[in-house]
Amino acid sequence: MSEMLSTDQWKAKAAGLSLQNKAFIGGQYVASASGETFDCISPCDGTLLTQVANCGEEDVDRAVKVARAAFEKGDWRNMAPEDRKTALMRFAQLIEDTTEELAVMETIDAGKPIKHTLSRTSPVRSRRRVRPLRAVRRLQAVGHRTRQVY
Repeated sequence: MSEMLSTDQWKAKAAGLSLQNKAFIGGQYVASASGETFDCISPCDGTLLTQVANCGEEDVDRAVKVARAAFEKGDWRNMAPEDRKTALMRFAQLIEDTTEELAVMETIDAGKPIKHTLSRTSPVRSRRRVRPLRAVRRLQAVGHRTRQVY
């Protein structure tokens, strides 16, 4: 990110967002089993952001079942460490590449000022989050000293 955008530029970015409103289960976006939704209201200005799938016990059970099947299949745990590293690096890069979009989503959903959602010195980021690429690189650096426990 270069220089800070104006308020109007941030508002334009927010207006251009496509907000997903379904649950992500088994690699697909799906409606809740009940078909019910709830309104997601922006605390910034009280506008309706979207209607979100109102998931219940049946949806949780379905997600757990799919997650358990994926775990039992063992694709991740049987993957070579170098391939896992590549996957994590790709994921971290996607986060880095979409930092502004993620910050705008956090701002309109939680009402936190954009300067805080973007800031590297934000208390949330500095105390509980580590920049994704930096974290993966640190793991790489000590990777040869860790052992696989699966």
